[in-house]
Amino acid sequence: MKLISFKTFALISLFVFAGTAPLRAQKTSGVAKSASPSPAVSADLVQAKDVIQEAAKKYPKNAELEVQLGFIFKKMKRYADSRHAFEEAVKIDPKLVEGHYMLGLIYEYRKESKKALKEWQECYNWATDPEMKNTALLHIHHIDPKFVVKTKKKP
Repeated sequence: MKLISFKTFALISLFVFAGTAPLRAQKTSGVAKSASPSPAVSADLVQAKDVIQEAAKKYPKNAELEVQLGFIFKKMKRYADSRHAFEEAVKIDPKLVEGHYMLGLIYEYRKESKKALKEWQECYNWATDPEMKNTALLHIHHIDPKFVVKTKKKP
């Protein structure tokens, strides 16, 4: 899998998360449901989602496909589906920095501090880019200034 630079990833993240809708699922009777897609969702975006979902069925061990689905679902304002896709991506590849990064943002926005800290910790541990490590540390200390970062030994 080809890794992208932090600057490229940050630019993509800013583009994708520049929307005005909040990154959270709508709740009905305590059950999270996806927000309904905007009527302005382009046919190209729907087609891209369909193609990537089919590819993900054929290649269930490909974390990058799940990341792409996560970004597409976010653009479609299907926030619960977006979160689920990023969760699947890190299940497939626990070292996937981009997946932990996005989940850290999502959980932080949803005020799920324990989950956010876990994802930022994983992001920090697996990141090789110093800027990405610094970003993870900033988020960790923003959530809990007393939190101690535990480093993992990398194989």
